[in-house]
Amino acid sequence: MAKRILIVDDDPAQRRILEETVKRFGFETRSTHSGEQAVEILEGPDRGSISLVLLDLVMPGMGGMGVLERMKGQAGAPIIVLTANGSVDAAIAAIRLGAVDFVIKPASPERLEVTIQSALKIEALSDEITRIKKKTEGTLTFDDLIIR
Repeated sequence: MAKRILIVDDDPAQRRILEETVKRFGFETRSTHSGEQAVEILEGPDRGSISLVLLDLVMPGMGGMGVLERMKGQAGAPIIVLTANGSVDAAIAAIRLGAVDFVIKPASPERLEVTIQSALKIEALSDEITRIKKKTEGTLTFDDLIIR
């Protein structure tokens, strides 16, 4: 089963471009146009089906920073911030709030693919480290053996 990437961007053209690009990489997509809907998905019953999030920073209502603040400290899919309004301060703030990477739009498909693959590998390694620690502590459960 292909991994699913949640695309959060208020610009319909940009969202469509990202959907098609991500599908060419072999992933499934789910899209939304707002931070509020992204949070509903990431905190709702379908959260386990999302492997990674591509998050626009500037959106009406709850922007990308709001989503990052809301999701901070929660276990979940890695978040890559995509924005046309990139600054060093914004990048640092996003990373501090839990984003795994910060990409300036428009990003080349090659850059986007490398970023997505790297984030997924880091997440897989992090999950494996957690399982190894639990195994050595004797606290490994059946839920820890299920791989997304």
